[in-house]
Amino acid sequence: MSSNSFESSLKTKSKVIDQSNELKVQLNLFSNKIIIIVSYNGEIDSAYHLKIPNSASISSYSSLDYDYLRNDNNDGSSDDLDALNEDFNYISINTMPVCLMGDPTNLKLQILSTQVLKLMISLNKNESRNIIIQLSSKIFKGSYKNKNDVTEMDFDVLYQVLDLFKQCYLSK
Repeated sequence: MSSNSFESSLKTKSKVIDQSNELKVQLNLFSNKIIIIVSYNGEIDSAYHLKIPNSASISSYSSLDYDYLRNDNNDGSSDDLDALNEDFNYISINTMPVCLMGDPTNLKLQILSTQVLKLMISLNKNESRNIIIQLSSKIFKGSYKNKNDVTEMDFDVLYQVLDLFKQCYLSK
């Protein structure tokens, strides 16, 4: 195997967040597996294995299927939901991340891992390689006192990681 073929299977993107901290996503693409490393200032302390579900267990729903999300103040028209999000597509997958290393009770990292998998499936419906994702639990540092408390910062962090992953996955 030449070094060029390895380099073409390695993708990296990084960005500075909070003025002094680096968030880095690295993809190592192999024939049967994808290893994703999401480091915070070069550190990782958790790892999860995610099995790509077969296409029969992946469901896609349009926003119109979510009538029950409307609250009592809405008049019941489909415009209520469409105004909220015109292009909303929800991918439901039936898979759970298996903790290989780190704290198995950290729900934020489990959710982040699953969201990366969902994004990858939405970007490439033919993806069949399983994933090992290595993460830093410090990604959510400062956004909680208890690791499972949810704050507004968590969604910003999730968005930044998913955006960086998408850029990295789609890069040549």
